[in-house]
Amino acid sequence: MADDFEVKITGLSELQAKLEELATTDARAIVKDCLNAGAIELKTAMVEGSHSVPGEPGAMLRDTSNWSKRVKMEKEDLAGTVRVGVKGSLPDTHTSKGHGTIPKGNRYRRSLAYILRLLEFGGRDPAYNLGHSHPMTSGFESHQSELLAAIVARIKTRLKL
Repeated sequence: MADDFEVKITGLSELQAKLEELATTDARAIVKDCLNAGAIELKTAMVEGSHSVPGEPGAMLRDTSNWSKRVKMEKEDLAGTVRVGVKGSLPDTHTSKGHGTIPKGNRYRRSLAYILRLLEFGGRDPAYNLGHSHPMTSGFESHQSELLAAIVARIKTRLKL
């Protein structure tokens, strides 16, 4: 999704100093591993945040296999980016009414990314049955402390502190 959360961990100067003492490849491997641990926690939080979504979209969002995660390291710094999002589409096909970009009468599937965007930000929901439950926002906000604790714990474990 284009609308991402950005979290900066500050106040961890001791851990940062320990990481900078290591060889660059070792430090980068530790940071990537720790971001991956955070991504797993974030994915779990997003799944739990989707418990208020009704019907088939909710069932699909509550399935962890429909969520993807990606960890990408910066080229120069000891920093990286974690992206968590949904993949796939609803199994039911729909027939276009010709109001959007799909021509009238064509069959199509609604992607989970589209459904999630409707849930988070609103928009034109032809069925008017989704509501605005904000599963990504509520999942992140309710698990933010656990997410950061998992990253810090993994860093401390890897640095043997």
